[in-house]
Amino acid sequence: MISTNPNKRFTTGTGNENRSSTTEPIVPTLTSVADTALKPVGLTTRITLVQPSLTPVDDTSAVNGQEKTEVETAVRTANPTLPTGTIVTVATNGDATVTFPDGYRQVITNTVSERPTSQIPTLNPVDTDDTKVTGTGVAGATIEVTLPDGSKKTTTVGANGKWEVSLDAPLAKDAVVKATQKEVGKEKQVMKFQQQSYQPQRIHLHRIIQLKQLSIILLN
Repeated sequence: MISTNPNKRFTTGTGNENRSSTTEPIVPTLTSVADTALKPVGLTTRITLVQPSLTPVDDTSAVNGQEKTEVETAVRTANPTLPTGTIVTVATNGDATVTFPDGYRQVITNTVSERPTSQIPTLNPVDTDDTKVTGTGVAGATIEVTLPDGSKKTTTVGANGKWEVSLDAPLAKDAVVKATQKEVGKEKQVMKFQQQSYQPQRIHLHRIIQLKQLSIILLN
């Protein structure tokens, strides 16, 4: 309990009631204004962060939302003992800021790498009477074919390196077809082909007769 006598200080507890611990007046001292500020209590043992494995991204200067989540996962996987309440935020350049529950922060750099690029698929010429689109690519890769009407068809490159998708209707003259190849863990690549209808050159019978007549004249 607290004494009403300003010249005495009392303590509380069994057997200590009304017992003065000192008869000297207590005058608080303030060494600086900073002493009045609340200061966060640091962690008993500061954690040394482990560098996470590199996260492949499409553009190391513009890390997107999904890629940021992958970077955060990599940081937490490499540091499984992070205290509960630790926040990991990832910048557009991939830098990860780790904020501990007591407010202490550390930044991890070099967390991302440029994603390897898939090979460009081949797209065979398509004529107006063809019933499918064909080409070649990397075995196991995913091929997405975009047709002139915007519809898409997906297939997988076979073990022989070839792929094909069926057409619901023949393509019109000058139609544009795109094929995108996406290998596992790599950035996709696109090949575009503009269909141009062609026909074998026809030589009519009267033209053949004229040519024969010309040959006879020349020989004579």
